[in-house]
Amino acid sequence: MPALTPIDASRPFIVYAAVQGTACGDGAAAGALEDLFRVSGADGFVAAVVERQRGGDRCVTITARPFTYGCTERAPTKLAAGKPMHVVPGPTTCPTSADACTPDCTRYAGALGGGEFETAAFRERCVSRCRAADDAFMTCARAATTPDAVRRCDAT
Repeated sequence: MPALTPIDASRPFIVYAAVQGTACGDGAAAGALEDLFRVSGADGFVAAVVERQRGGDRCVTITARPFTYGCTERAPTKLAAGKPMHVVPGPTTCPTSADACTPDCTRYAGALGGGEFETAAFRERCVSRCRAADDAFMTCARAATTPDAVRRCDAT
């Protein structure tokens, strides 16, 4: 079930437009949360804002932005009131796909022998070029075993 939670920035994610949960009367805050959680397809919510109506009935509105993990956009939708909510046991996962770029680029950047920041920058540039199907660069990167060879490949 989605929750108000921080996003795991180490995973790819998409944040969507804000949605609201509203309830009035006794237990308005809990009711508003339950209404908010009627959003189907979200892995969680961020940036919650709670508004309370003053005077008359006690009403609470919670506005939050749903997010999903993964690279495929699948905008969450809100279930109609009165319909049962579907609870997914445990975290949802995306189908895994083999990333041929990361192992080659990690080895390539490691051959640089530089500091952590520089190595990470070279690895990310390599992954970007690999995913863009830069075959000439990847042939060079796969053959590079010295810092000079890595810098020559990066310059091409």
